[in-house]
Amino acid sequence: PSASTQVVVGDTMGELMLLYGIADLAFVGGSLVERGGHNPLEAAAHAIPVLMGPHTFNFKDICARLDQASGLITITDAATLAKEVSSLLTDADYRNFYGRHAVEVLYQNQGALQRLLQLLEPYLPPKTH
Repeated sequence: PSASTQVVVGDTMGELMLLYGIADLAFVGGSLVERGGHNPLEAAAHAIPVLMGPHTFNFKDICARLDQASGLITITDAATLAKEVSSLLTDADYRNFYGRHAVEVLYQNQGALQRLLQLLEPYLPPKTH
């Protein structure tokens, strides 16, 4: 995208993190239909507002955490999406509020591997040096 690009629509594999890195906000696709949305943490990792439709059953727990922490904006239709995008793009404080809260949820949920290893340690063979 050039400096004058205002909207980027991604329909590609493996490039979402790059696209989120240049974005001011993200609508996570698949969530306006009963297909289910994509992973909202990828957008949250860039401290940008995360917008999703109501169909988040495949990321239910993390969407609930984002919502409780004011890190997710749930929209119901195209009109609501347009209204929220307009508000976010014209109000930096509003945009920063949601982006900051989204990335905080990500930070709070890091370390899962270490916690899992601690839980499994009693059942694993002793370490050899």
